[in-house]
Amino acid sequence: MLSELFQKSTLKDRYRYSRVIALRNGSIEVFTRSFFAENSTTGLVTSAEIGAEFRNATNGVHWLGTFYQLRNTSFAVAEEQNPNQVKQTIFFNLLFSISTLPLPEDEQSPSSHIINSSIIVDMLNNLYHNSKINETFLTCRILSLRSAGEVTVKVHAVCNFKNESKVQQLDRAVLYHEFRDKINNFLSLELYSLDNFTVDGYQEIIQTPISTTIEPTIPEFSAESGDLAFELRFTIINQRFTEQLQDKKSPEYKRMVLKLTALLTQLFRKSNLKDSYRTCEVIDLRNGSVKVISKIYFKPNNPTVPVTPDKVRAEFDELTNGTRWLANVYQLRSNSLFVGK
Repeated sequence: MLSELFQKSTLKDRYRYSRVIALRNGSIEVFTRSFFAENSTTGLVTSAEIGAEFRNATNGVHWLGTFYQLRNTSFAVAEEQNPNQVKQTIFFNLLFSISTLPLPEDEQSPSSHIINSSIIVDMLNNLYHNSKINETFLTCRILSLRSAGEVTVKVHAVCNFKNESKVQQLDRAVLYHEFRDKINNFLSLELYSLDNFTVDGYQEIIQTPISTTIEPTIPEFSAESGDLAFELRFTIINQRFTEQLQDKKSPEYKRMVLKLTALLTQLFRKSNLKDSYRTCEVIDLRNGSVKVISKIYFKPNNPTVPVTPDKVRAEFDELTNGTRWLANVYQLRSNSLFVGK
């Protein structure tokens, strides 16, 4: 509710996000932090400005929305942020709607493509890590997920970037264009659709549809000397093998390869082999539902956690719930896993 309040205020262009840091007894005493960016014209937001906006939006500190009645003598604003931190980090608010698309009846499963914060955070992190502004990107996190119907969720996320003058100047239009141009590589468009995307309120008048019209590109891969390479195979059973997936030059093939590469990287970076993991590549997709053939590359043996086929198999099996689900996106055939050199 605080985010909605400040996003409708005169401070909306400088507002980044708010978070509750404590609730205490005394009716309910609420302690929050709200973060604002510096504006080159008006400078830093002052506590007086924040107080004025809050009082105006709460009818003199009487009501927060229609739910919470406030004690007007309890309100206080204190400046706490470190000015150096404002200069070092930039925050951007991302708002969009995400909807699940129906699968064919023979492929449906109750949890086949659940929308949750983990899927969305991974999508945003992978997208900006692989964008033109990856040198300044830090991380994204979800502030809220709000239901907007049976299959649609409204998302409010905050993404953090380093504020470095030596690299490309960041603004909300740059983030918007990177998202628009890269999203097809990191979202399974067979499972989800996106709409109403904005960055700090920025949205182009004629919005380029987030669809399959932008040609995905698979980055060139090269192994490094001494890498430990393991072949990893598994079968996806909640997606059909289409004619387009037979053609390695088709956008559909490239898009699925990019999505699988991102999900496999995410998996091994969360595993006990994360310190040894270097990269992966999807070599081929074959008929039989969708059979995936990939190679996983690790740095030379870590003496504390040796990398072996059995260890790679065990980590994959554990992080896919017994070779059943890859990141709640792809349902796997449990007996299809193969790992070998």
